[in-house]
Amino acid sequence: IEYSQVTLNINEVKRYTEAVPESAGEQILKGLSDNGRRLAEGVKNFVLETVKTADADSCPPMVVGVGVGGNLETCALLAKRALLQKISEPNQNSFLAAMEKEILNEINGMGIGPSGFGGKTTALKVSILAAPTHIAQLPVAVNMSCHATRHAEEVL
Repeated sequence: IEYSQVTLNINEVKRYTEAVPESAGEQILKGLSDNGRRLAEGVKNFVLETVKTADADSCPPMVVGVGVGGNLETCALLAKRALLQKISEPNQNSFLAAMEKEILNEINGMGIGPSGFGGKTTALKVSILAAPTHIAQLPVAVNMSCHATRHAEEVL
């Protein structure tokens, strides 16, 4: 296996993701009624299957970042950015907030638990960020952060 080092300039991440309107998730997944519900269900199932497949390898309890829409590059950047959202702050988009809560409950219902030893807390938060896209190519990226990426800040 050959590995290559990838560097990520935070200014590039901001340039690609900050132009996304707050209502993008609702427009993408809810805008087409029946089709939107089917797309939202597909996103949810993909996230759940990804977490189930990762099982204890993702070092739970974890934060699950989900990027939806844009192109493949934008989607992956959104998933990474989603990991950096504050755990205590809900999504400002009510549609995405409801989706996050539903996915979180189902992940914690899997019983994987901390370090894979079983239990009710597999994930601490699911955070979804979205970008406008055409539904014919609805990219979804899932990024899981293990306990090593959690941090706290305090101003003294």
